[in-house]
Amino acid sequence: MAYLVEQFTGDRGVQLGVESFTRALPWGSNWTKMRIGCRLATNGASTIPAASNFPLIGVCTGPEAWASSVTVDAVAWTPLNMTYANAVWSGSAPNYFYDYNGGTYNQCLQQKIGTVINYLGTYTGIRFCWSANPTALRSALMLDITKTNATNVDPKVWVPTNLQVIVDCPRSNFLAMMENETAPVNVTGYTQTYPLVRQVKDWDSVFFHWGHAVPTTTFYDMTAVRFY
Repeated sequence: MAYLVEQFTGDRGVQLGVESFTRALPWGSNWTKMRIGCRLATNGASTIPAASNFPLIGVCTGPEAWASSVTVDAVAWTPLNMTYANAVWSGSAPNYFYDYNGGTYNQCLQQKIGTVINYLGTYTGIRFCWSANPTALRSALMLDITKTNATNVDPKVWVPTNLQVIVDCPRSNFLAMMENETAPVNVTGYTQTYPLVRQVKDWDSVFFHWGHAVPTTTFYDMTAVRFY
């Protein structure tokens, strides 16, 4: 069950364990390019062993997202071979952060239909870091999705590197980054085109997912911007 918390004074968030947090879009599936984003921090104190140790962000059809067994269609940016890499606890007090695999790593777009997760393609050499101390740092994670043509999507993920992650991201900065279509600050973008398995593209909701009961992860914002 998700909990409301206030680990960063004056900034409440939703704390997730092994679960997805889903919200319907006000414009439904009527979009061509959209950015979804969140600010997050994990309650970290050590390296998290491999398997579902990566915060997921994506779009889905209806309310059933990544944690469901009856998912209609959910698309998310994830690590390739999620069971093989650790989320490495890094940094120094108070700016602790997770450095996925302790460096660059191959990541991919995945599409979940029912209980089946389909790997759509790989992007090589991404470095994604995020806060491991909710009382000091909040990190931005954003995903642009463009419905390229009848069969493909063109996603672009924006994530902090090990140098960018030690700068806290307050809400005002995050909202400005969400609205900056070409170059949000203090994150690095990676993009590639992928073919879909289910090609209906009727995604009308966004979701954020965390796959561990311990430690938990807090999401401070969930925001969607429709560009066109």
